[in-house]
Amino acid sequence: MEGFIKRLFAGIAYRNYTNNPISQFEGYYASVNCTVIPEDIDNQGQADLTVILDDNVYVMEIKVVDKAVEAGEQAANAPAQTNSALEQIIARDYVAKYRGQPGRQVFELGLVFGKAEKTLVQFAWRQVSRESRP
Repeated sequence: MEGFIKRLFAGIAYRNYTNNPISQFEGYYASVNCTVIPEDIDNQGQADLTVILDDNVYVMEIKVVDKAVEAGEQAANAPAQTNSALEQIIARDYVAKYRGQPGRQVFELGLVFGKAEKTLVQFAWRQVSRESRP
């Protein structure tokens, strides 16, 4: 799944973020070539993007960090870092309105992008069961 997400965001045109303040906003990431629900609002807040492809629902939270170390890069012996974007989706239960829909699979995706790298620097996801709740 991480490869798919990287390819998806690699398709964002270079001109979308050169000499253009759009790179400072989540709308920049909504310019990928697929149908999305930006700022998918529910009673707990809003997920940055929800993508519905066939019978799959991908609820995404996006964070942008100045340095990769902020995204959870760690020393060799350090404990694994949590993904703050995924943790926000879980804590606020952004998938509640999609959970339990017949025939649908729901995924939570935490995406952290590096400002300098202009690409994904941390990625975490989980498939949500019909019963799972935070």
